[in-house]
Amino acid sequence: PYSNGFRDGLVSTLALIGNKSNLLINCSREKPKQIVHEIVKGIFNNADSVLWGSLDGLLPSIAESSPDIFLKSIEHALSITPCPFEQLFKEEDSSTFGRNYMTGLLWALEGIAWEEKYLIKVCVILAELASYDPGGNWANRPINSLKDIFLPLFLAIKSTTKVIMWEIQY
Repeated sequence: PYSNGFRDGLVSTLALIGNKSNLLINCSREKPKQIVHEIVKGIFNNADSVLWGSLDGLLPSIAESSPDIFLKSIEHALSITPCPFEQLFKEEDSSTFGRNYMTGLLWALEGIAWEEKYLIKVCVILAELASYDPGGNWANRPINSLKDIFLPLFLAIKSTTKVIMWEIQY
């Protein structure tokens, strides 16, 4: 029921607190992160496809504010029946002004994957999401996110070690 600007502001504030909590010197050391974790947990508690879809554009910032809780929320959503992401894939619209409700989730996961400690977990989640993906007209697909994550790594390895020859098959 709130405006996009208000929602963006709240989520941006969460991301700032989650990442710069050391600057909040007038409270106990761990309190800001605890608050952010509890808020993110609360957002995704009993989350259905409608909630995931309505937060689509905000998911990268939410993920940045509390990556651990965000990933746990996705893992939980993937473990329930019906899986909310399965419904979101079905709602993809291929018309001229169509909508894809998975874009924000995929961008959020790609962003988290840059941090080494989350790389494997993100890749497993993307692979599981790919199992629900029926395909479509949009380029934003879980399998393409995996390619985007690993292609720079592949190119770096290939350019620094001439001996290793890998071939990526699309």
